[in-house]
Amino acid sequence: HDLSVFYREIIWPMPDFTVDLVLDASSSRCQEQESIAAQAYLITQSLLELQIPVQVTSFRSIRGYTILQLLKTYRETGTTDGIFHFFTAGNNRDGLAFRAIRPLMEQYDTPHAKRIVLILTDALPSDSRRAASDHGLLRGKDYRDTLAIDDTREAIRQLRSEGIYVAAIFWGGDYAVPSLRRIYGDSFIRIKQIQQFPDAVSGLLMRLLDQMHEQ
Repeated sequence: HDLSVFYREIIWPMPDFTVDLVLDASSSRCQEQESIAAQAYLITQSLLELQIPVQVTSFRSIRGYTILQLLKTYRETGTTDGIFHFFTAGNNRDGLAFRAIRPLMEQYDTPHAKRIVLILTDALPSDSRRAASDHGLLRGKDYRDTLAIDDTREAIRQLRSEGIYVAAIFWGGDYAVPSLRRIYGDSFIRIKQIQQFPDAVSGLLMRLLDQMHEQ
């Protein structure tokens, strides 16, 4: 008649971090937009099953405007169908997009102090709108190549300086690997096809969680 023989309480630790999944939605992804949405949906559902707060955002630049589209907010737990509104168009001004990610995180009042940002990228930031100089846009430089790479690198550095863990899932050609390493250092995983996206996210999460526990 001793209940302790048959009863044991297991306390499952609640996650103490949030995940932001950020998707490059420039026109270079137009052939795979449905597959990207499907894989992002599966990833998000898996995180929700583990009670991990997750937000999904896509970004693109059109006619001089960088647009961030919230496909799923942290608060949406009942449905994630908004992810299927993902579509591709225009260019990708990565530096500006990543700077705008930070305020979106603050819209969610959460006790979770640690934040992880995972970015699906081709590591080739480029925009049709020129980068402004001290003398204005007319004398600015094209937002591409070294200028765009360094701008994106600085945006990532700013996020990391605030204690945010940032890593990339790289889906692109060998020619973009040098810019990938310059922007993200060694915090990335490379995939050859979009179906490898969920495994890449899982691997990066485990790596970043290990880093959290070591600090």
